[in-house]
Amino acid sequence: MKKCPLCGREFENGTKCTSCGVFLIDTETNQAVSPDNGKKKRIRPEKKKKSEEPAGEGRKGGSVSPDDLISQALFGGNPASGKKEETGQNKTAVPDQEESTVRETEEPEGSEYPEPEKKHADEAGTEPEKKSEDEKRPDSKETAPQEEKDPFAESIFGKTDGRNTNPDSGDTVYSGKKTGGEKNGKKEKTGGKITITLNPVLIAVAVVIILVIVAVIFIVRGMNPKQEDTAAPVSQEDTIDQMEDPDQADVPEETGPDLSDVTINACDSDYVEVSGHVEDRGGTLRFVFDSPQNIYLYDTYAQKAEVAENVTDVSLDPASYYPLDGYVDRQMTAGGSIWKEGTNIIFSSSSLIYAEPEQDDPGIHQYQIVVEDCTWYDAFTRSINQGGYLARISSPEEYQYIVDMLNSGGYTNIHFYLGGRRDDTGVDYYWVNEQNEFMGDCLNSSASWCSSYWYQNEPSFRDTGSDANGEIAENVMNLFCVSGSWYLNDSSDNLAGNYPDLLSGKVGYIIEYEE
Repeated sequence: MKKCPLCGREFENGTKCTSCGVFLIDTETNQAVSPDNGKKKRIRPEKKKKSEEPAGEGRKGGSVSPDDLISQALFGGNPASGKKEETGQNKTAVPDQEESTVRETEEPEGSEYPEPEKKHADEAGTEPEKKSEDEKRPDSKETAPQEEKDPFAESIFGKTDGRNTNPDSGDTVYSGKKTGGEKNGKKEKTGGKITITLNPVLIAVAVVIILVIVAVIFIVRGMNPKQEDTAAPVSQEDTIDQMEDPDQADVPEETGPDLSDVTINACDSDYVEVSGHVEDRGGTLRFVFDSPQNIYLYDTYAQKAEVAENVTDVSLDPASYYPLDGYVDRQMTAGGSIWKEGTNIIFSSSSLIYAEPEQDDPGIHQYQIVVEDCTWYDAFTRSINQGGYLARISSPEEYQYIVDMLNSGGYTNIHFYLGGRRDDTGVDYYWVNEQNEFMGDCLNSSASWCSSYWYQNEPSFRDTGSDANGEIAENVMNLFCVSGSWYLNDSSDNLAGNYPDLLSGKVGYIIEYEE
């Protein structure tokens, strides 16, 4: 028996109501009757499990509401398959226009239980299962075919939960249970629109891949020479200028000192030779160079090497290995080391290469006459012990002063030692200072002031006369009188010993005092 869902009239045959024109409902199955195309069709209800239907959704207690029956008659669908969408707290039933939960099967004439027609997996949402003999009965339940799942689509859009999309209307069709807007947040249908939420893990992976590709591109481009470099070559200096920090563009590059004008390199060598003289400046000794010097030296205070330019004089180290305090105002060449301490440049002498002989004071001083048979060395030592030195005659005026003093004293028969000598291998006579070192100019040269004061053919450097006992070396100076005139002469350093008969008791020396 069939019944019209609108007017309630009952019919035994036919599929549509003659008055309303809508599909009739089979009172036995509560399903809409499909049009008959020459084949008998039976409508078999789809197998559903009550456990799969969420509470409060679909049919309740197996009953169908009148609204569902009207929707099935109008649209040919299963009244129980209408979709309900939750919007806020209100739920609106949406009829399923594409797929019904009731499946139609065509049954040829003479077949009691025809094989149900297989639907595509996209329409049914599940894969068809193999039917057994018991499942062919009209009251048996049928399992909806499972939809073939796409892993890539699920990774992006999430699981569809048996939902298909109607290509004509764009609405989402549910073939299984309704989830009320997909509580999992994968896909939601609201007002006929579809909202898609992408998988955040896949997005993160995609972003990382893109960043890696970009980094590889930059690395490869950096390894390859730039084409613009070949078109317009850039000099190395221009490249450095471009890379420099603008704040440091005016800072000059640190370079070593310019040594082109250095005259004394005391930094790279611990020993240098310098020429000049020593001056006493109020108790402080200074070494004065012959000319200004540019000295490359090390500053022990600043801990760095530098060039001191136009240096005229330096301090003498009091702890020098070879002190120069006895060479004041004398020209010399000395060796040693030079360094700097703050603003003070110091010279420590370790050797004396050459020193100008000390010049005797040409003035007339005080004199003491001593008559004693002794050697020249005894007279030299005794004069120093008396606070003076053996007399040094440095000018014609002084010479005449001493001669007058001797004449007035009646010392014309005495041979007096003077403070002059020569080297044992040399031929030049010099005055000597208190250290028995040569000083002044050569006394027997033709340029000397006293060249005319020497006795004839003197100095002879040796004596081979009748009064000598063999050949006697003459290496010291004396003053003697011949026929009333006084002369300079070279003699033995031991007159009384070498000429005892001639000069015994006739030997003496003159002590000079400057104060």
